Amino acid sequence: MSDVAGPRVRQMTSILLERDAQILLLRREGSRVIDTSWVGIGGHIEDAESSAPVQGAFRELREELAITPDQIVGLRLRYVATRELPDELRVTYYFTAELHDDAVVPEHCEEGVLAWFGMDADLTALPMPMTARITVDHWQRVGRFDDAMRFIAFALSAGVPRSRLARCTRRHDQAVVEHALTRFIVVPRSSRGLTAKRLDDAFKSQFLLF
Repeated sequence: MSDVAGPRVRQMTSILLERDAQILLLRREGSRVIDTSWVGIGGHIEDAESSAPVQGAFRELREELAITPDQIVGLRLRYVATRELPDELRVTYYFTAELHDDAVVPEHCEEGVLAWFGMDADLTALPMPMTARITVDHWQRVGRFDDAMRFIAFALSAGVPRSRLARCTRRHDQAVVEHALTRFIVVPRSSRGLTAKRLDDAFKSQFLLF
């Protein structure tokens, strides 16, 4: 049997921790995977954790914050995001949980600086990876008010410049926030033809495909 070619799959986790109507984010210093940006608490999934991503989430909490599972409550998988790149497929499992009042959160860790933000704060000025941007924004405005798990898919940009794709993503985020009628959030391959009517029609059909 011949070998089947395909991109490498990189799995990651991220936890959005809440306490007192605030969300905890980490300004992670740049790495080989992402530029310096604001993210939830998380990182890569090790091979032994691939069948149970929550174990990777627990490990990252211990390593980055010295927080143990008994210090959080209501841990749930709320978003599964995939992002297609030329040489790999990234899959990120986004969990949410509430942090106990007595859990001490440091101001910084080995990965960067930690900060609390109001749940209703406008975070659009903070640099974030693309899937984190959609997830955090959607969670703030929509996801935290229901029990649904959602799926986000980022298609390869197909030659569209990163700056143009980022602008398209920001516009699309707002549409996701305003409508939020589907559990499937599929980000367009380019910004061509991305009109309000097309977004409305796509949401009504439950799949956003371009």
